[in-house]
Amino acid sequence: SWLPRRRVAVLGAGIGKRNQGVPIESAEIVLINFESFSKHSQTLASLHPKTLVADEAQYLKGYSSERTKAV
Repeated sequence: SWLPRRRVAVLGAGIGKRNQGVPIESAEIVLINFESFSKHSQTLASLHPKTLVADEAQYLKGYSSERTKAV
């Protein structure tokens, strides 16, 4: 609602959550939760994003965690 002219993809987390918006390859903004980040990390990396905003960044404290490595 804040950026009505932007192409947004919302990636679902699996059970009961489906992808919404435009396909990730054509999105200007991608919203994704930490639980499904590693599942989509290769696709996201191939898009060469200019900015990454991590809400709840305290979940990225452990350098050796799979979640931190994916991000």
